[in-house]
Order: sequence, then C-alpha cells, then structure tokens
Amino acid sequence: MARGYQDNLIQFMRERADALEKAAKSLREAARVMEQEGNVNPDGSVWMPTTVGKRISQGDAVYEILRRSSVPMSRSEIRSAMHLFGHNLKSEKNVAPLLSRDQRIVSVGRGMWWLKNHVEQACEDDRKREAQKR
Repeated sequence: MARGYQDNLIQFMRERADALEKAAKSLREAARVMEQEGNVNPDGSVWMPTTVGKRISQGDAVYEILRRSSVPMSRSEIRSAMHLFGHNLKSEKNVAPLLSRDQRIVSVGRGMWWLKNHVEQACEDDRKREAQKR
C-alpha cells in the first residue's frame, strides 16, 4: 500500500473512531435523560413525544435524528433510529429520498449525512482552531 494512502486511511480511521466515541457518549447521555424523565416503558420500548399527539412525518423524523446527532450518520444508522419516531423503514433505500429532498440535509462524503448548519458550524470551528495554531 502506498504510504500516503495508508497515512490518510489511518487518519480517517482515527477521526471516525473519535466521532463514534463522541456519538456513543451522546447516546448514553440521551438514554440517561430518557430514563430519568420516564420515557422508557417497563417493557423497554421508548416513548417519544410528538407534535400534538400525532406522529411526525418521515422527513421531519430524519431531520430530528440528525439535529440531535453530534456526528454525521449513515443511512443505516438513520434508518435504525426512525423507530423512535414511530417509523419502520424496511431498507436503507427508503432513507435516500428523504435525505435528498430536504435542503437542510447534506452529504458529507463516504455515505455520511448531517445537517447543513452542523457542517457549517464544524467548518467554522475548524477555521478557528487553525487560526489559533498560527
């Protein structure tokens, strides 16, 4: 393997591991809050409040999932989280149109999706870190 490619791959793997650790911490915190607020039923199922007693649309559910995420997510991760909002998507393919239709959601590469404003904020944070290094 070419050394430059290997270095890039190693860097990507480290960054992804850091992002997943951050996501895991965020999910543990969300679970703790839900348990304290009584959102977990005795059988382990999760009760999520929705707008005026109605289930929110699939598109709004995708937006909410990404809004609450501290890292970009794959289609399979998004599909898995859809049940929290009362939607059972049978395939990742069902998520793709929901992602591409919403102008607030962007692909960040390698099959990962995030909210446009999250990406803009992350870029701004990166610029600030680079400026501090100089």
